[in-house]
Amino acid sequence: MCPGVRQRRITLTRGRGYRKNDQAYVEQRNWLSVRRQVGYDRYSSRAAYEALHQLYGLLRLQLNFFRPVRKLVGKQRLGAKAIKQYDEPLTPYQRLLDSGILDEAARDMLENQFLAINPAQLRHRTEQTLRRLWSLADRHQAAPSSKIG
Repeated sequence: MCPGVRQRRITLTRGRGYRKNDQAYVEQRNWLSVRRQVGYDRYSSRAAYEALHQLYGLLRLQLNFFRPVRKLVGKQRLGAKAIKQYDEPLTPYQRLLDSGILDEAARDMLENQFLAINPAQLRHRTEQTLRRLWSLADRHQAAPSSKIG
């Protein structure tokens, strides 16, 4: 276990037993951000680890600053049909600013980080990192089967 986890006394848990969809929203977001980009290949080298680490940082910027998300604000049942109401799509960055929980220093820091990002350059760096990562995948070829007979 990571030493920071023990120092901060963070409890690591899984979903509740016998509730297979407890983490459905998180898993859905993982599919959108990680699996869709990286794929299902195996990465076991140190270079692949470093490329993944760099990719996660780039994807974090892309998801938090440039990908709007709709949030469910209400659900109404009419018989067997559920009518869902969503709010306006906003990025996590916009939602954080609108929440009003940030002090002025944190708000300025985030705004400076947002203004420093060039979306085209971010996409180019993400694609470069993905190409490098894909070249490091462990793609073991199945051994040719020997024919008996």
